[in-house]
Amino acid sequence: MKEKETSKANITRRRQEIREELSAPPQRCVDEIRLSRRRQTIDLDDDEEDDDPRVGLLDPFLIQRREKQPSISAAFKNLKICKEKIGRATSRWLFFNSIPANAVKGSYYESMIETIGEVGKGVEGPTPYAIYNKYLDLEVEYMKTPMESRVGVGWSDPAPRPDYAIHGTICPDMLPHG
Repeated sequence: MKEKETSKANITRRRQEIREELSAPPQRCVDEIRLSRRRQTIDLDDDEEDDDPRVGLLDPFLIQRREKQPSISAAFKNLKICKEKIGRATSRWLFFNSIPANAVKGSYYESMIETIGEVGKGVEGPTPYAIYNKYLDLEVEYMKTPMESRVGVGWSDPAPRPDYAIHGTICPDMLPHG
């Protein structure tokens, strides 16, 4: 029984020593840091006198890593690849849902693409139930509000004119000439 207690005590003591070793900062000090053209080298002189002033502990984040800067053509190539992926995914979605291609000319398509880009990866799109029962109701309520409260700017002349609005923007071509 005494052997078991001794072995448990040894194990506990050894674990404590390991924890202390891991939590303590490294004991090596840097004497000299020389920068060469290719890489950063560190000289640890254990042979010299012990009374030399030490620089201090080496921070692992201090070491510079050389990386190649991307060229302009590589950056444009990545942009071209991303644009092609977006184009193929959009055309596939338009084709399989029987949506005419000129739907991408609208301002709402652009705002949808910008919003998706801002949100980023990993966000799931709305379900058909959410679209029909939540988001379309919100859009209907938005369209029912008076144009002046949405735009925030009234007519420039004092004569009252009707609101000729399509999708929330005033179309000057639709205004009566007079």
